[in-house]
Amino acid sequence: ARVQNFEIQILKEAAKFVGDFKSLANEADASLAKHQALDLEIERLLKAVVNQDIMIIVQKKSVVDTSDLQTELERTKERFENCIIKKENEYAKLWNDWYKKSDECKYDKISYNCCMSL
Repeated sequence: ARVQNFEIQILKEAAKFVGDFKSLANEADASLAKHQALDLEIERLLKAVVNQDIMIIVQKKSVVDTSDLQTELERTKERFENCIIKKENEYAKLWNDWYKKSDECKYDKISYNCCMSL
């Protein structure tokens, strides 16, 4: 009976590990999809900002001085950088969350392997 209970416990732990692993795989897939969506969003925002800034500069008839143009370009560059930094931070958070979950499952697997070697 004791051996049978031990086997049942090991099977439960194995099932939990498999479930956790599948959950982690799903989270990784979702994280990758979100990362790809963020990349597309960055690209879309950059194009939109460039198009908007070009239109503003072209529509301004008073833009004769190249220093004004340089100032507009610097502002655009700064907005690009801020947008990219924001999206990179979002991606870093996703990656860290995924890594922590992966680490947790690694320890579950170590525990599982230790039980199996008894």
